Amino acid sequence: MSASRGPAASSREKLSRAGEHIERLLEEIEAFFSGFFLPEAKYKLTFESTDEPRSVGVSGNAIPQMYMKLPIPELRWGVLVGDAVHNLRSALDNAVEGLTVARLGAPLPRTCFPIFDDREGFHRRTRAGAPAPGSGLAAIRGLSEAAADVVKHAQPYNAVRAAAHPLWLLYQLSNIDKHRVPAVVAMYGELPGVGLVDEAASDNADERVEILPFHQGLEQAIAVQRGDASEGRKLRLELSFETLFGVGPAEGEPVVPTLKALRDEVARILDELERVG
Repeated sequence: MSASRGPAASSREKLSRAGEHIERLLEEIEAFFSGFFLPEAKYKLTFESTDEPRSVGVSGNAIPQMYMKLPIPELRWGVLVGDAVHNLRSALDNAVEGLTVARLGAPLPRTCFPIFDDREGFHRRTRAGAPAPGSGLAAIRGLSEAAADVVKHAQPYNAVRAAAHPLWLLYQLSNIDKHRVPAVVAMYGELPGVGLVDEAASDNADERVEILPFHQGLEQAIAVQRGDASEGRKLRLELSFETLFGVGPAEGEPVVPTLKALRDEVARILDELERVG
């Protein structure tokens, strides 16, 4: 059997399609913010100071934030997130069915790639000792022992914090997508300082730029936006944007990096399933 028609062929197509949705989302986000800073862009920036700085990164450094009220295409981006999540979830389910058919010659009813955050629920059996309906064991009853072990080892219940496991997040996002578009509404920009350019000063760029602390710079930013700033001075912002998930299981997490992490986890599992057959 050729690799293109192997038991995991449809899963690979689903995985590839998910990657296309993620890249499309990234392109649209980048294009949106690139367009925002074009002179002809019809957006208006609103500056708001946070009460407390946000701890970010591995180091946990506190960085002040500037929130932006932008008319982001939240529905469009949410649909792209949902498409990516659907394909990732389907890639796992397709792999289980494909391997089941390859082993038994026909599909079994109610098989899928189970995702459980509790070990007992996954391994539940009837009094007769058979996998209980709705259990993880029942969902993978058509797999070889080696493939079933891959599925068991990938379960969120094996993690120290099941709620933080990528597959559990995929499970939750997939369930949400069945009923509503995942929320992609929270935007933030980090603004450690604001540079004010004095055009009348020296030609030396370093001498012409005055870097102000966040809160003082925020006031100057508002003044420049309103046209109240001193003559001959222009605002220069060094901003770092991120697109975050809104209310839901991934709230506050960066959208594209999170989706890529889910994609990588699904790819790893597919690799293992193909290896053991």
